[in-house]
Amino acid sequence: RRQDDVDLKKQLDGTSYTIELGLGTPAQSVVVQLDTGSTDFWVNPNCANINTATSTSFCNSLPRFTPADSSTFKSLGESYQLRYGSGNASIDWATETIALGAGKITGQQFGVASNSFSEPFGILGIGPNIGGSHPQYSFFIDTLATQGLTASRAFSLDLRGIESTDGSIIFGGIDTKKYSGALEKLPIIPESEAPDGNRYWVSLDGIDLVSDSGVSTAISSTPIAVLLDSGSTMSTLPVSVFNAIAKNFPTATLDASGLYTVDCAVTSQAGTVDFTFAGKTIKVAYKDFVWHAGSFCVLGVEGSDTAIPILGDTFLRAAFVVFDQDNQNIHIAQAADCGSNLVAITKGADAVPSQVGDCGASSST
Repeated sequence: RRQDDVDLKKQLDGTSYTIELGLGTPAQSVVVQLDTGSTDFWVNPNCANINTATSTSFCNSLPRFTPADSSTFKSLGESYQLRYGSGNASIDWATETIALGAGKITGQQFGVASNSFSEPFGILGIGPNIGGSHPQYSFFIDTLATQGLTASRAFSLDLRGIESTDGSIIFGGIDTKKYSGALEKLPIIPESEAPDGNRYWVSLDGIDLVSDSGVSTAISSTPIAVLLDSGSTMSTLPVSVFNAIAKNFPTATLDASGLYTVDCAVTSQAGTVDFTFAGKTIKVAYKDFVWHAGSFCVLGVEGSDTAIPILGDTFLRAAFVVFDQDNQNIHIAQAADCGSNLVAITKGADAVPSQVGDCGASSST
């Protein structure tokens, strides 16, 4: 058993994080968005059905998969409609060989899009089985374990800060030089209690905003069930919490779209937005909590009392997160970067190593 550390690339001003895989025999390069909020893997988006010229151009620049050029491609003769928060895809199911890092899996079910809307990438879903009417098969994370590439259904995610051009996902392992302090174990909220079924839901216990001068302002102390979703650029929180963050965030100004713009100079300040989980505080620097949208900057959170609460990339950039499906736990620590030291995740209740990060004492509590 071993672990595979695969590079992630930040794309389109940090709106998405992608992974490059080899699909088929011989392997054809495909670039897909990494998404902890969904379960399915599909390729070949329709680049004509995207609502911005920049995304359309970027979509057209990416390699596409040609089934006829692969000797291991097998159509399953079935179709399905996948729906996302901001788009959808009509796919034809097939199976294929997939190479990632130094490893390879065979016979993996995936989709080839016949059409899609508002999706500049294909998607590699690495969320848990959502059940219900969704097609049931061996998902990507399942297959890695059953074919022996990983010892259990677990991986760690390291997006890194906004100034970094890449990060990594470690299938079946952790990297002790990518975080500081201890990994805090959080139970995934059971499907019966979660707002939206069997997904990576955890309890967020509090939020504070710390100014450039070190003054802390309490934003929320009421527990909120939040979904950890790498496929979401922004985070989404209840309106009252969103308004409290905006009120206290430097230079935040409401625009016509309902988002708050901020002076980009704020990103050079030392302030943080602090998220507390069971006593572990993840400090998100202003520069990581702001979405750099071309020449202007937007506060990286939206407010909604109807949409599900999400901690997206504007939070995940500051965290090192281990997703353990087998034990229904999330392990979380403050992200850092002091080299690389891969350690395998094994099997059983203590599969995730309880190792303190090698990057020095965490400033978290």
